[in-house]
Amino acid sequence: LLLFYASGVFVVLSMRDNVLVRVSPVRTALYRIGADGQIYNKFRLTMANRQSKESDLTIRLEHLPGAIIDLQQPIKLAAGKETQLEFEIHVPPSSLPQGINHFEVISRAMPGDETATAKMTFITPMEKKQ
Repeated sequence: LLLFYASGVFVVLSMRDNVLVRVSPVRTALYRIGADGQIYNKFRLTMANRQSKESDLTIRLEHLPGAIIDLQQPIKLAAGKETQLEFEIHVPPSSLPQGINHFEVISRAMPGDETATAKMTFITPMEKKQ
């Protein structure tokens, strides 16, 4: 029975991510239009380094043309620490259709080359109906 329990714990621990990354939208405001005319959406990034060594995390976007992440990269994660920060993604108004646009946030942690993908939405203003 003890061997069965120890095997189960070993399997669970070997399957967990060494660097946990969660991205979620901050929807206190759906979007904001900057003084530069760009459309901004705010997101929250939660990272937990479960390793015994420092890790570097990079974030990139897919399926969001012209988007720029306002985030210093790579992000250094100390061993055994959890960090949370907020960042914005902005796009030129002409690069996306109006309304809700789906995209992916892809994180890559080094060493270990672990990747994680989160499906997100980017909200742009709708044209006012007259």
